[in-house]
Amino acid sequence: MNADSSGGFHDTVAENFSLGYKNWRTAKFLPVSIWINLNGWRISATRAVNYLSPVVLQGFLENISLPDGFDVNKIKPETANHYEIGTTHTTPGKFTLGAAWFNDAGKNRTRAYMYGGAPDESFFNSTAAEFLVSGVEITGKTTTVDNLEIFMGAAWLRAKGKGDDGVERDRLPYTPNFTFQTGFNWDFARNFSLSGDYQHIQDMYSATAMRTSATNAPASNFSELTEADRLQDADVVNLRVDYAFRFRPLGMEKSKIFIAVDNVFNNKYAYALTKSTDKTGYYYMPGTTFMVGFDFGF
Repeated sequence: MNADSSGGFHDTVAENFSLGYKNWRTAKFLPVSIWINLNGWRISATRAVNYLSPVVLQGFLENISLPDGFDVNKIKPETANHYEIGTTHTTPGKFTLGAAWFNDAGKNRTRAYMYGGAPDESFFNSTAAEFLVSGVEITGKTTTVDNLEIFMGAAWLRAKGKGDDGVERDRLPYTPNFTFQTGFNWDFARNFSLSGDYQHIQDMYSATAMRTSATNAPASNFSELTEADRLQDADVVNLRVDYAFRFRPLGMEKSKIFIAVDNVFNNKYAYALTKSTDKTGYYYMPGTTFMVGFDFGF
């Protein structure tokens, strides 16, 4: 480590992390980040726990007619252990580059009570179901040209899950294998700016993940995803022009008028699909869309 380098350690404990539901237990988590700065490079490692929102339980946990002796504090929150190692390098006024590896491992998968006999507390957590999402991402930004910023980012994901049935799937719904985004921000003339971005989403599958069936046969499982469940790759270009102004009589500062065009080339892409015996139906997102608006700052 050079004499001009610096390091740090950050430790945060939340003693009362509330999941927001009546009588829901509090949970503790310990996010830890370690980093070192060395000759323009920042190297970091992070460990954290994400508590996934158990929305499927909201109605049940608010029910005042629960069975006698039922203790919702025995229901564990669904958690995802997050690990990340990354590095960034910055040359002031020129560029910033970054790369990171991340891993999210989920456990205590929450089951939903839909029908059947009244469950006990142990029903709501699956000790067998789990999932894993890991990947690598790279980012970059350059400002070598006056008043022009160009940025990009890409991510490669790998996902798998195992259900109560013990079957492991190597694909999860709405977890694309690859995403890419690039764009720019350009200040030109006086008070005008032009921005745009291109987004690509590849190999994403549409499906639902079963949370349970009857209380006597819990089934928090992952469906097998095939080519029939794969959504079309998405390629979308967006543009926006801003005019910045201020109007002191009304105390307006840093205000803008903008014109935006989403999906400039009217590409067809969908985020969901439905299947029947004779056809597949896609839920398509909007085509080319124009917007005019104002941002007022006082």
